[in-house]
Amino acid sequence: MPFGLGTVRKDPVRNRSETRSALTRFLLVGLSSLVLVAAPTVLLFNHIARDHGLETVMESGQNVTIRRLAPETTSAVIAGEPAALAHLDAIVRQRMRDRSIARIKIWTLTGRVIYSDEPALIGRIYPLPEAASLLRASRPNIAERSHLDKAENEFEGGMRHLVEVYTLARASTGEQLIFEVYFPFSLVTKAQHGLLIQMAPVGLAALVLLSLVQLPSAMHLSRRVEKSRQSRERLLVQTVAAADHERRRLVQQLHDDVVQDLAGVGYALSSLAEHLGTTNGPAVERLEAVVRHDVAVLRAMSTELYPQQLDPHNLASSISDLGAALREAGARVDVDVDEHLGLDDTTATLIYRVARESMHNAAKHAQPHNVDVRLARAVGHTVLTVVDDGRGFEPTAEPAAGHLGLKLIRDTVAEAGGTLLVDSLIGRGTRVELSLPHD
Repeated sequence: MPFGLGTVRKDPVRNRSETRSALTRFLLVGLSSLVLVAAPTVLLFNHIARDHGLETVMESGQNVTIRRLAPETTSAVIAGEPAALAHLDAIVRQRMRDRSIARIKIWTLTGRVIYSDEPALIGRIYPLPEAASLLRASRPNIAERSHLDKAENEFEGGMRHLVEVYTLARASTGEQLIFEVYFPFSLVTKAQHGLLIQMAPVGLAALVLLSLVQLPSAMHLSRRVEKSRQSRERLLVQTVAAADHERRRLVQQLHDDVVQDLAGVGYALSSLAEHLGTTNGPAVERLEAVVRHDVAVLRAMSTELYPQQLDPHNLASSISDLGAALREAGARVDVDVDEHLGLDDTTATLIYRVARESMHNAAKHAQPHNVDVRLARAVGHTVLTVVDDGRGFEPTAEPAAGHLGLKLIRDTVAEAGGTLLVDSLIGRGTRVELSLPHD
């Protein structure tokens, strides 16, 4: 099979795998984003549900105050008459029987406790709790978690996790009083969980739906990317096929016309030298030697431009043969190629072309003493390095007219998804590194 880059292999299974892999990565990123968004969303829902729980308990405290406590708070209760207090206490005990209420206190605006289910508190005067002091007509209810760290909480030492609900309301006498009702915090938690159970599935379902809505767009984008990749692959095949065709045409012209004509001239000169005397014979022989040398050079050039066959499994020998000109010039050429590289024809061809161009440039321009060629398999890449200790050059300088070989190869390498790095410094040699992706 002729040696060229026109044999780019297409692997439909691998292509589909790459598409699925890209789509899987998109889904994983979407899932991660969903988790990142869902976490603060759940925290926000939890905060809203907790506020809802406090609001629910505050409404319960207001209902107890307005419907049961305020109407029964008479002038006799305010005055501290035992019979009136006993009557109110009986109503309070009845309401507290289900343990949904932990404690009840009724305050005057001056801080005197006129009633409590804890008798020892009745008649005592304390500084009004800060929350109670904030009550006013525009804000008649306040609920907060109790810390039980105030003087008026000395009898609540055995209680834990309470919510205090303060309500500013008028007693049956018309006097404004502060009604304080203690609820277990579990009532807040229960209301909080109830609302959270209602809200969270709806919110999470909306986020999941949003992610699923993006899936068709992702699949469409994935198909477009795949089509673009296939288009680039076809373009690469066409480009290298055109270059291969041009090299084949050039080699054919050299072989059929120039080489054959020069070979004929050589034979003619050899025949002519036999009939000439000692005066002109040696000059003709020298001309014949020049022609033979030029024919050999052109044939070698033809082989380099379009060798008949390249075995990817014997790439070390093919690359070593490229160092013939360097060895003739006295340079040491060391070629080290890893075994079992598993290269296809396309990759082997491109590696050969880079090695050929690099070693040709070294032989023609660098005059090195040592050239090291290494071909090895790295993680996800096959790497070729060609290092010489020659004269070096300035890589940023524009190539001279007609010296575009390395630039053309660099473009082909880029189209194949690889990289070609050239590191050189005048007087310090040159390093060429080719990296091509592999499966």
